[in-house]
Amino acid sequence: MKKLAKLITCALSVVALTCGIAVYANAEDASDNFMPLRVTVDSSKKFKDVSKESWYKKYVDKAASLELMTGREEDAFCPENNTTRAEFVTVLWRINDSPSSDVEFPFTDLHGGWFTEAVRWTFENNIVEGISPTEFAPDNNITREQIAVILYRYLKNIKADDMVRADISSFPDEKDVSDWAHEAICWAYADGIIEGSEEGDGSLLLIPRENATRAQISALITRFCEKHQDIFSSDDDPAEDDEYKNISCFPINGITKKNFGIPGSNYCLTLQYGTDWDIAKKSDSSYEIRRDDSLIGMIIKGESQDLDKWKTIGSRSAKRGETNIYEYIEKFGSGITLRFRYRYVYEREENGEKRLITVLLSYSDVNSMSTSCLYINSQMNEICSNPKFGYLSDREYKNIIILGNSFIGTSSVGYILDEMLANNNKTCNVTSISRGYASVSTYVNDSEIMRDIGDGIYDAVFICGLYDSDEVRKIGVLQKKCEESGTKLVVFPAHNESRFTIIDALEQNAPIEILDWKAEIDAFISAKKPKDLFCINDSHKHSTKLAGYVGAHMIYRSIYNEVPEAGVKDLISQSYVNKMLGDYVKTGVIRIIDEESINYLG
Repeated sequence: MKKLAKLITCALSVVALTCGIAVYANAEDASDNFMPLRVTVDSSKKFKDVSKESWYKKYVDKAASLELMTGREEDAFCPENNTTRAEFVTVLWRINDSPSSDVEFPFTDLHGGWFTEAVRWTFENNIVEGISPTEFAPDNNITREQIAVILYRYLKNIKADDMVRADISSFPDEKDVSDWAHEAICWAYADGIIEGSEEGDGSLLLIPRENATRAQISALITRFCEKHQDIFSSDDDPAEDDEYKNISCFPINGITKKNFGIPGSNYCLTLQYGTDWDIAKKSDSSYEIRRDDSLIGMIIKGESQDLDKWKTIGSRSAKRGETNIYEYIEKFGSGITLRFRYRYVYEREENGEKRLITVLLSYSDVNSMSTSCLYINSQMNEICSNPKFGYLSDREYKNIIILGNSFIGTSSVGYILDEMLANNNKTCNVTSISRGYASVSTYVNDSEIMRDIGDGIYDAVFICGLYDSDEVRKIGVLQKKCEESGTKLVVFPAHNESRFTIIDALEQNAPIEILDWKAEIDAFISAKKPKDLFCINDSHKHSTKLAGYVGAHMIYRSIYNEVPEAGVKDLISQSYVNKMLGDYVKTGVIRIIDEESINYLG
């Protein structure tokens, strides 16, 4: 029976749930849910006699999607019709990838029918016997107890451990079970493959000799496959690695988003996805993704635990902002059971610890639009901004210089900071220089400024103007000059600068400090503050005085480890600031994401 076990190739397991994924949700919930990742057949559209409201539609969908069961006519499934012996053995044969067999068999009533090869294979593997030494009776209806016997033999041939049994003596119709089927029925009931049929008075009957309809077969074989998915192995065929390219994907109609967080972390994943996906909690650490009541994916805390079972056949990674995003196309199974999924891993480092959230999704549910949503637009975002109190308080600041472009000038950040310092009796002197389209290069190429920095006139240099790779190199030149004079260099990006360029500068010139003025303004906008509060509506979207107040507030608290108690009034009134910024004035913290909107994992 090794040949039989090899032929199975995990086919049985994947009938269980349509168009989804195989995952371990977490270490505590190590149960696989195998589902075929291929085009899903909507049986209510394919067959005129399968309605959307029928209890069996989802099972017929699965059987038709894997081509295990076809219609008796091109447009008719005939769900209420009884299933024949020929039809049932053909389902098993197709599950096993329709293997060929050259064994001789004694049956004389097959007459070269479409089911002949299936009968030959089941006979070779001692799964099905004839009703007599020479008759198979392919057109006879198959009963519930006959199905139990066939599946029982099928399973015993490949399952090494003992099979469960149940006491069925409590069923009123136990006496109707044939002697030759009794052991199989005891197993099938214990195993959940055959369930009791509820009568009008609430009693349960086995009805072992009742014929099974085609709809019932689609449900029964699903339960069998789901129950015993763990006993089958998969043979990898590298030639099938690119089959996913031929899979049609479901379109999505509109985009929505939802937040998923990890308890104890200040980050949560803002996931963008199609409006026709229904996301609901499954356990403390996982959420299910469904469409039309079919399971198509999972969202889990951490990394999926089933990676040894899935083969990665394509991947890419990107660092967007400070979120690492990894996208994988993965393959599992072979032949008729071949299926593919996407795995998206969102990673954010926090206090030296990696925060991971993974989305597993059927390949057929990720078209170009949803890929863009998941890979480009979904991010691990801060729940609250980091106020960075005392971030730069490792020395006594006497003199600082702020160098930058016209954003420094329009915001008046230096002048507002100077007033803020004076009103709070701080002795730090502020020099602010704004030169139109100035970049880092503008100041690195200014011999007088570079001389003053080299002479140690300033305790700290705050600079913006990182626009391209050349500016990234120039920040390294400025960093070297600051190191020679013992001056603190701080990148202080304005909100027109590229996040990727800022990250490049930090990585290529490490260690380097950053006081992220840009991120602070972006956080306010993310927290639903109107953008025009911080950005002037001109061709360059220059900074307003309110943005300048935010920048000054950041520098003040980073140096003095406190918020300024005394207000400002010359360039911008404190009453206006209080009205627009609220609690931020006293806390330095921006609540970016509403706590009630976060779905926690774990």
